[in-house]
Amino acid sequence: RKFQFQKQLFMQYGLSDEWELDAQIVHQDNYAKQSDRKSHSTGFGDSYLFLRDCLLEEKSLWPHLAGVFQLKIPSGKYQKLDPDKLGTDSMGASSGGGSYDFGLGVNMTKKLRPFVLHADAIYSFPKERKIDGLKTEYGRYLNYDFGLEYFLPKGFNLMVELNGFIQGDKRQEGEKLPATDIYSLTFAPGIGWS
Repeated sequence: RKFQFQKQLFMQYGLSDEWELDAQIVHQDNYAKQSDRKSHSTGFGDSYLFLRDCLLEEKSLWPHLAGVFQLKIPSGKYQKLDPDKLGTDSMGASSGGGSYDFGLGVNMTKKLRPFVLHADAIYSFPKERKIDGLKTEYGRYLNYDFGLEYFLPKGFNLMVELNGFIQGDKRQEGEKLPATDIYSLTFAPGIGWS
């Protein structure tokens, strides 16, 4: 059994009326229980930089639409893991294991008062890295999200989010490793402040 608690800081900077630069850092607590063994680790996860271009402003029926260029920076631990920690000391994204991943995607936002609906999809391309001495290339992956946000007084908000993830098999030393593909669907509630 595994679970995780994340604290995320997301920053936005407007470069022009159409372009913005964003950054995200994550600090996480990972917990695991296997039979009678328990483990807990804490640390920083991977970081992200985004460059977004407004393709369409929100209009009466149309959502706000933005094109996204993404760079995942491997700032989380991903190798030389302690087997006694049941994988909780792995802070880096399992999708790229220490690689700088480039991604292309789209973000959509639509206000449906008193809610805001979000949807996005990003397709990413991991680069080959050495992990524990072996040349490793993770499969390309698609990350998609649907979120519903409800705003409270004083800048607070409640959010529920559905995250999907699909990734192909990885290669190690040039050979494809069967059954290393990943499919996941996660439901996550959250609270935020802007």
